[in-house]
Amino acid sequence: MNTLTSILQQCQKSNRVYQKKLYENYYPYTLKVAYRYNDSYDVATTTVNDSFVSIFKSIHQFKIDCNNIELEKRFLGWIRKIVINKSLDYIRSQNNKIIFNSIDENNFEIEDNSTNADTLLLYKEMMIFLKHLPQHHQLVFNLYVIDGYTHNEIASMLNITEGTSKSHLFRAKQTLQLQLTSFFEINR
Repeated sequence: MNTLTSILQQCQKSNRVYQKKLYENYYPYTLKVAYRYNDSYDVATTTVNDSFVSIFKSIHQFKIDCNNIELEKRFLGWIRKIVINKSLDYIRSQNNKIIFNSIDENNFEIEDNSTNADTLLLYKEMMIFLKHLPQHHQLVFNLYVIDGYTHNEIASMLNITEGTSKSHLFRAKQTLQLQLTSFFEINR
């Protein structure tokens, strides 16, 4: 049985057999992350492959110094960041740049009208709703709600203001709430 520790140690030695094991073990996770940020499955798979190239190039920098449970949590966080950054790099590389509309931060208020609708949806169904959001709303929603970045971090990553990040999150939640309400009314 190969533990994550031994797999990572061998990957740090550029052992191709263990690199393949790591790739196969974490491909589903990284694909799920990449697909949240990309329009198509093909782009998501390309992003994942690019991410693994980066992972293997920099894996020697990853510290293996704790038990397997803690190690896996740290490793998942590390590779998630790489996949997110590769996804954002791809988005930035497109000719049709995303335009974020600035807002007046002083006239912005967030209401929490959330319901328990999210407990009624499977992950795949939620992704369908997210894919219908404008890309800039989708990006901020993913970064904030799903991946846990702060508005300050999002603003830095996307080169926008914190207020713009908050605005797009608010609009994403508002749109999702309307979509979910309609979905459940139709499917009663």
